[in-house]
Amino acid sequence: MDVSRVNVNRAPCALCTTKNKRCPKNCEFAPYFPAEKLGEFENAQKLFGTPNIMKMMRLVSEDENKEKLASSRLIENKEMLASFESSILIENKEMLASSRLIENKEMLASFESSILIENKEMLASCKLIEKQDMLASSILMEGDAWKKDPVRGGFGIIQKLKWQIELRKVYLNELKEKIKVEKEKTELRL
Repeated sequence: MDVSRVNVNRAPCALCTTKNKRCPKNCEFAPYFPAEKLGEFENAQKLFGTPNIMKMMRLVSEDENKEKLASSRLIENKEMLASFESSILIENKEMLASSRLIENKEMLASFESSILIENKEMLASCKLIEKQDMLASSILMEGDAWKKDPVRGGFGIIQKLKWQIELRKVYLNELKEKIKVEKEKTELRL
């Protein structure tokens, strides 16, 4: 079966649903706010507002577009480096005895170092892809946190978790003490 002919009907994304608008096939928010997360999105919408959520997502989206440009430039630079190396190798074979060999090596080294610097910058920008996913999940989790605890929100949940950790540590120390006492009792019996 040809995959391009398959018509998959998906539900409108949570953002389009709350705005009461038709969700296009290429909706920029659909991957991050699917219809299954409508309840979570409504909580986040009450906290941030739909326009602010859209602004935040678009800001990260602009960074993602820069990353795509950077990755295409990375491929382009690799191709340029390969062609430059091959042309220098051909030149070097012809001028092996001449002083231009040293000159070409220096040129190649400087070209490689500039390409490496550019590639490092581009690789750093590749991390921007994950930002939009992290932002969307953060928005949804913060909305849920404020629904669960309208007074303290996410901070209240963190405080509650810290308190539970402290209680577990105290309990663990008590158990260790009991184990230690029991070991001493068993050693005395032997």
